Amino acid sequence: MTNEIGFMLRIDGSHRAPGMVGMAEAGSRTTKEGGRVIDVASFVDSGTGVRVLRHQIRYEGTNLIEQWVTIANEGAGTVRIEAVDSIALKLPARDYETMHFTSGWGLEFESVFAPLPPNGQPFRLETRKGRSSGDVHPWLALFDRASGTIVSASVMWSGNWALELAPQDDGSLLLTGGLNAWEFWKDLAPGQSMESPHVVVVRTDSGDLNDISVQYARVGREYWYPKISSPYRCRWNGTIGGATRTSGLMKRRFCATWKLRSGSALIYARWTPAGSARRRRMRTGTIIGGIGTSSIRSASRAACASCPTPAMPAA
Repeated sequence: MTNEIGFMLRIDGSHRAPGMVGMAEAGSRTTKEGGRVIDVASFVDSGTGVRVLRHQIRYEGTNLIEQWVTIANEGAGTVRIEAVDSIALKLPARDYETMHFTSGWGLEFESVFAPLPPNGQPFRLETRKGRSSGDVHPWLALFDRASGTIVSASVMWSGNWALELAPQDDGSLLLTGGLNAWEFWKDLAPGQSMESPHVVVVRTDSGDLNDISVQYARVGREYWYPKISSPYRCRWNGTIGGATRTSGLMKRRFCATWKLRSGSALIYARWTPAGSARRRRMRTGTIIGGIGTSSIRSASRAACASCPTPAMPAA
């Protein structure tokens, strides 16, 4: 299902994609670096002289693919890039269910399950707020409950992005993702180039969403996440009603967590003022889980008797 991942562009008002008239493949090369197989395929648009390099990384031991494109103007005149979808994946006709996570104050990582819209309407997730998690996180899962197949996509981008599922005339579904085309354009003079956001596609046939999570985490720990040396493993910052203070209990919970997980972590904890209807919530770039559970609470004092307590500046 994820063997052939294309891309889609709009150049000077016209759509371009592999296989379309005028967009010819001009060669490819494959290299291996450790546990990564890197494929770079070249496409040339005869009408504009634009060359597109599709970069694709497959990670051994997983069904995870990372893809992006670089767009170079090798023609004689300036071209305008008006839309860039780093991936375009055609999925077979199925009775799919979608899943995504909301964002925003008090709504961090609330899961939402929904069927595809009726009457052939597309399903779209996007942000137009200039940051990756404005209202919704750049992540999508698609479930085929009958076969157990789950396909997930995530845009690795800090600005405006979009993920879309568009029904096709033959009953299939086209998954696209990358830059949000809303109010986007970029002029490329001859010799200039640009790179698209990276987008990840992951698949499992087990019907278990945990298999998707394991693949993201495995590749992330090995290749994506910054490596933090041991002196910086235990970091904590808490805000209560706008003032920063040190909480011994919070530190113990946090430190017990990284000891149990045997890794590094960074957490930002925020409490809302007294009387607020919102409960205390935690925000973290990497979900490490179990921070506020009773098991961590009960073990925290013993596990973190000598836990370092470095301070961080207030956010």
